[in-house]
Amino acid sequence: MGRYLKHVQETFPEERIVDFETLFRWSVADYRQFWSDWLLYSGILFEGSPQPVLERIQMPGSKFFPNVQLN
Repeated sequence: MGRYLKHVQETFPEERIVDFETLFRWSVADYRQFWSDWLLYSGILFEGSPQPVLERIQMPGSKFFPNVQLN
């Protein structure tokens, strides 16, 4: 997580992420940007488009990365 924190600080300096608390707040406030970036940063192999990040916001029934296939 420390490496990802540094990555976010360098990639999104305008967000002023300084610690895990501000990283957490950003991940909730701008979850689409966070999850899209995390998927690409993670190195997980996938096919398809990481957009949209979230197909439906209501729970239950939310579906993240509906256009992504793993394996």
